Amino acid sequence: MERAVRNPTLTVLDKIAAALGVPLAVLVKDA
Repeated sequence: MERAVRNPTLTVLDKIAAALGVPLAVLVKDA
């Protein structure tokens, strides 16, 4: 959970990505 402490926003995106079933990398690349 090191990245969660460093980037709280990334955790939110990760939850959204998991809910949508889309890889977090895709969201990061799109953003």
